[in-house]
Amino acid sequence: IDKEKVLFWFVDPILTKINIWLQRQIAYNNAYKELHSLSDKELSDIGINRYDIHHTVIDTLKQRVPSQSF
Repeated sequence: IDKEKVLFWFVDPILTKINIWLQRQIAYNNAYKELHSLSDKELSDIGINRYDIHHTVIDTLKQRVPSQSF
């Protein structure tokens, strides 16, 4: 058994999951920051309030990538 292949077989899925998690976090943080920077009036104009930002971002990201949970 080639030890490098076994190590790759074991480590690759872990690195892939870490990469997906990081991409999700970056997408969440960017969307959250953008919405949080809006005034209460601007948020109201698009139909959300400051309390809803977290849930709105999560729901939107789930719609974009439905097979992955946030």
